[in-house]
Amino acid sequence: MSEGDPIDLALREDIGGGDVTTTLLVPDDSRAYARILPQEKAIIAGTMTAAEVFRRVDPGLKISVELTDGTAV
Repeated sequence: MSEGDPIDLALREDIGGGDVTTTLLVPDDSRAYARILPQEKAIIAGTMTAAEVFRRVDPGLKISVELTDGTAV
Protein backbone atom coordinates (compact mmCIF):
# COMPACT_ATOMS: atom_id res chain seq x y z
CA MET A 1 0.00 0.00 0.00
CA SER A 2 1.26 3.44 -0.84
CA GLU A 3 0.91 6.43 1.49
CA GLY A 4 -1.01 8.81 -0.79
CA ASP A 5 -3.08 6.34 -2.80
CA PRO A 6 -6.79 7.15 -2.27
CA ILE A 7 -7.89 3.50 -2.42
CA ASP A 8 -5.30 2.45 0.15
CA LEU A 9 -6.21 5.38 2.41
CA ALA A 10 -9.92 4.52 2.24
CA LEU A 11 -9.29 0.83 2.91
CA ARG A 12 -7.09 1.59 5.92
CA GLU A 13 -9.77 3.92 7.31
CA ASP A 14 -12.73 1.61 6.64
CA ILE A 15 -11.23 -1.79 7.41
CA GLY A 16 -8.90 -0.84 10.24
CA GLY A 17 -8.29 -3.98 12.30
CA GLY A 18 -10.82 -6.00 10.34
CA ASP A 19 -14.30 -7.30 11.05
CA VAL A 20 -14.20 -9.30 14.30
CA THR A 21 -17.59 -10.98 13.69
CA THR A 22 -16.61 -12.18 10.21
CA THR A 23 -13.22 -13.36 11.45
CA LEU A 24 -14.87 -15.44 14.17
CA LEU A 25 -17.84 -16.84 12.23
CA VAL A 26 -16.81 -17.22 8.57
CA PRO A 27 -14.30 -19.98 7.72
CA ASP A 28 -11.18 -18.84 5.84
CA ASP A 29 -11.93 -21.21 2.95
CA SER A 30 -15.54 -20.05 2.45
CA ARG A 31 -16.64 -18.86 -1.00
CA ALA A 32 -19.23 -16.30 -1.99
CA TYR A 33 -20.86 -14.82 -5.08
CA ALA A 34 -21.95 -11.20 -5.30
CA ARG A 35 -23.52 -8.80 -7.78
CA ILE A 36 -23.77 -5.03 -7.56
CA LEU A 37 -27.15 -3.88 -8.89
CA PRO A 38 -28.77 -0.43 -8.88
CA GLN A 39 -32.20 -0.12 -7.27
CA GLU A 40 -33.39 2.48 -9.78
CA LYS A 41 -32.42 3.93 -13.16
CA ALA A 42 -28.76 4.89 -13.19
CA ILE A 43 -25.67 5.50 -15.29
CA ILE A 44 -22.90 2.98 -14.58
CA ALA A 45 -19.68 4.62 -13.33
CA GLY A 46 -16.59 3.59 -11.40
CA THR A 47 -16.42 -0.05 -12.49
CA MET A 48 -12.63 -0.18 -12.77
CA THR A 49 -12.17 1.57 -9.43
CA ALA A 50 -14.59 -0.83 -7.75
CA ALA A 51 -12.79 -3.83 -9.27
CA GLU A 52 -9.43 -2.49 -8.05
CA VAL A 53 -10.78 -2.01 -4.51
CA PHE A 54 -11.98 -5.63 -4.42
CA ARG A 55 -8.64 -6.87 -5.83
CA ARG A 56 -6.73 -5.05 -3.11
CA VAL A 57 -8.91 -6.59 -0.41
CA ASP A 58 -8.49 -10.08 -1.93
CA PRO A 59 -6.12 -10.52 -4.91
CA GLY A 60 -7.56 -14.01 -5.48
CA LEU A 61 -11.03 -12.75 -6.41
CA LYS A 62 -12.45 -13.45 -9.84
CA ILE A 63 -14.07 -10.21 -11.00
CA SER A 64 -16.31 -9.88 -14.03
CA VAL A 65 -17.45 -6.41 -15.09
CA GLU A 66 -20.47 -6.89 -17.34
CA LEU A 67 -21.33 -3.24 -18.08
CA THR A 68 -19.02 -0.41 -19.07
CA ASP A 69 -18.98 3.04 -17.52
CA GLY A 70 -21.55 5.29 -19.17
CA THR A 71 -24.11 2.51 -19.70
CA ALA A 72 -27.67 3.50 -18.76
CA VAL A 73 -29.53 0.88 -16.76
